Amino acid sequence: MKGLLVVLDGATLWFYDPGSNRYDSFPATAIGADLPDELEASGADYGIMSRFREASKNAVAASFFRADEVAIGGVKVGCYVVSLRQGNKQFVWWVDRTNSHVVREDTQDEGDNISTTFATVTLHGPLPAGLFAFAPTAGAQKGAPDQR
Repeated sequence: MKGLLVVLDGATLWFYDPGSNRYDSFPATAIGADLPDELEASGADYGIMSRFREASKNAVAASFFRADEVAIGGVKVGCYVVSLRQGNKQFVWWVDRTNSHVVREDTQDEGDNISTTFATVTLHGPLPAGLFAFAPTAGAQKGAPDQR
């Protein structure tokens, strides 16, 4: 589902589809019972973050493309643009030249081009209160998001 937002605030797992303006929620206790284990915070963390944490171990091939800039929050960030392949997935990472954080990732999934920009990258620091709070947008309807 394109654009699906998934938020786990510790007590509730929320799904929101901005395309249909529909959302649904489940108690966190449903993870591993009615919902797949992969939605557990540690499972989601591994599925999403392991490619970054274990890049040097998992990369089949990697190459430097160029130095460039990416705009994040109206500020241009100097980056190294690198390409790497992990398994059968190809990624292009925009790596902040100052602190070596990946600030943008481009890839393809089932023929769709996907570009993710990480507006905030904080490692080993405290998380702001309310970071994982979810409030449906005005007019959003409760019910299963569209299956596209």
